[in-house]
Amino acid sequence: MLLLLSKANIILLKMQYCNPKPLQEPYPTIMIGGSGEKYLLKVVAKHADRYNHPCGSVELLKRKISKLKEHCGTIGRNPKEMQYSILVSCLVGEDINMINHIINRRKNQVHGMQQVREAENASLVGLPENIISGLTKYVNIGITHFIMDF
Repeated sequence: MLLLLSKANIILLKMQYCNPKPLQEPYPTIMIGGSGEKYLLKVVAKHADRYNHPCGSVELLKRKISKLKEHCGTIGRNPKEMQYSILVSCLVGEDINMINHIINRRKNQVHGMQQVREAENASLVGLPENIISGLTKYVNIGITHFIMDF
């Protein structure tokens, strides 16, 4: 059923067909995200084209990718078919004073302290060259896509 709205009329169309049909091949990338190693990564190995991890250190991601490759091997899937992505929070500034000012301002916000604590463990904070260096570490372990939160 399709409902079309305009300023003058409301038109209700029933049983309308979509021609031409939407493109079916190639299908969209299936991305599954989360952090569970025992169950979630098995689902990722079986069904996903891309695994997304919601924040984490390079060491943590290394472990998750290793576990995912094990699960792929168990079901006979080539782990090289898998793409890897991560959600990364970034705090970038022109100089250290600017960065410290932003951190102090966020501490005073309602959810700011939680963001600052999370940033200490799983974010990229610093000058542009620090951010590039941090992203490069992820690329070196196989991360192919970044979802960046500034």
